[in-house]
Amino acid sequence: MWIWEFRKEGIIIKRVIKDELIGEQTIERKISYRNLSNLNGLEITIKTPIEPIIEDDVLKAIRMFVKNYRKVKTPAKLEEVPEEETPEYVKIYNKQIEEEGTLPNTIRKIIKEKGSISDGDLKSELIKRGYKGTGGSIGATIRVLKLRGEIEVIGRGKDKIYYWIGN
Repeated sequence: MWIWEFRKEGIIIKRVIKDELIGEQTIERKISYRNLSNLNGLEITIKTPIEPIIEDDVLKAIRMFVKNYRKVKTPAKLEEVPEEETPEYVKIYNKQIEEEGTLPNTIRKIIKEKGSISDGDLKSELIKRGYKGTGGSIGATIRVLKLRGEIEVIGRGKDKIYYWIGN
């Protein structure tokens, strides 16, 4: 049986091996979320309910006991949308991403400079640079940067982390 702990900095995978001769030994490996996303199709079978790990009244991780896991085939990449079918906002944001001094350009620069940044830290950085840090244009910019293949988004909601994968 494997123990998987999902922590802020990545996943810790452990396996306890019990043997009469050598006793009990734990094998442990840390995997970043970026490396996990490279697997592109992972199916795990959870043996027990998910267990929260709480330290000082703060959720630090979630733990699950995994019976087995395997790589699964995923569908091929989606076909690219022809230019004439590209939504208008994508065209507008693509242009703004290249224009110095625009919010989309600033978002792109921040993520590229940092290499990776959480959603909350991105908004804080935008506020430091004179932007409101709220509104739909942040989400639209993120979607367009993903379409351009420049960033990868891991997580959801407040736990999102943006990774720069572009040139």
